[in-house]
Amino acid sequence: MHQTSRVTARAWWAMTIFVLAAIISYSDRQVLGLLVDPIRTELFLRDTDLGLLQGVAFAMVYALASLPLGWASDRTSRRNLVIAGVVIWSLATIACGYARSFNELFLARMFIGIGEASLAPAVISMIADLFPLERRGLAIGLFNMGMIIGGGGAFIVGGGLLSIAATGGFESWPLLQALTPWRVALVVMGFSGILLIVLLWTVPEPTRRGAVSGAGQSLRGMYYSVRSRRSTLLPLYAAIASVSVMEFGMMMWMPTLLTRRFDFGLSEAGGTLGTVVITAAILGTLIGGLMSVWIIKRWSVQGLLKAASLAVGFGTLTMAVGFANSGILALTLFFLWQFSATCSSLIGITTLQNILPNELRGFGISIAAFLNIIVGLGIGSLLPPLIVESIYKDPASIGLALSTVGIPMTVLAACLYRRCASRVDGSMVS
Repeated sequence: MHQTSRVTARAWWAMTIFVLAAIISYSDRQVLGLLVDPIRTELFLRDTDLGLLQGVAFAMVYALASLPLGWASDRTSRRNLVIAGVVIWSLATIACGYARSFNELFLARMFIGIGEASLAPAVISMIADLFPLERRGLAIGLFNMGMIIGGGGAFIVGGGLLSIAATGGFESWPLLQALTPWRVALVVMGFSGILLIVLLWTVPEPTRRGAVSGAGQSLRGMYYSVRSRRSTLLPLYAAIASVSVMEFGMMMWMPTLLTRRFDFGLSEAGGTLGTVVITAAILGTLIGGLMSVWIIKRWSVQGLLKAASLAVGFGTLTMAVGFANSGILALTLFFLWQFSATCSSLIGITTLQNILPNELRGFGISIAAFLNIIVGLGIGSLLPPLIVESIYKDPASIGLALSTVGIPMTVLAACLYRRCASRVDGSMVS
């Protein structure tokens, strides 16, 4: 039997903190995308080096840490896991600002991956205990919106900090003296985690609901529980990961596209992209969340997955961003992509929580996080610059590289969501 549909004030307060955590997490993760050219110039790096820093350095450790941390979130205090993660990723972001070489940046990005790997499995597991079935889509959508707003906020805040630092606004600040603007941006953003740690202490650990005794108490039991759902989970996980390739690719390389091809300044690109991302995230979450409530009441989970397929199918059209002949058109296509990706990702994660039992929700999300980072961040951040350097031979062709990767990945994701819809069993929903 599902829990009552009443949502408490405590749940909404926790949700507010979770959204803030997502914003800060993704800001610290994504701000490097705005800083590509100044870092490359000061440390004498290549685009592929920055691709490694944005993707592999973070992705490798995040993916490895996400599975054991997802397992831990099903067995220990999820709130405390998140607090520990915030401490680690905040210190590592500050360390990025003081890094003197590629190797030091690489190591600091690895620790950001360790810290942030605790967030999604623990928070989404708590959301499933705080919100009833018909409200989970909206709640998870809000958390997802926080992630995307964080990506946009990274551009806005990072661009603002760059501008202030460039005019000497931080010259008298302790710890920031003599730092170049890109370093100031990283150090200041790292310190934002202090407020988050204080707020997280006000969120009590929610009571776990609907757990089945014994099913999730061993790795063997978890393996068989996941295996019994493989016909649904495999295409669902693959669809989520395919969309994430372009989510990361577009977020990490759009600033470079604007500055190299359309002559945007760094602060201008950051402010503009941040506004576009945040607007698309809010609209995508509100519309996608409300529609998910409406769809699941009428057509159950199958209807949700078909809607996700349509959303990604529409997103395929926006992959023409590489052929845009103006910054306005490129930004419009980017906005439409962010909107469609937000809707489809919300549906995918909501479906995952709805078909997994309580004792597997944290671990189930950690698998999605593992694939998103290994496939999404690993490919999305590194493949476009590799295509630029090996095929197009022109740094300004980063947009064409995004289209080259994006069109097949979005078509694949739409097909996978459709396949998952044909396989999901309504009796699996919990």
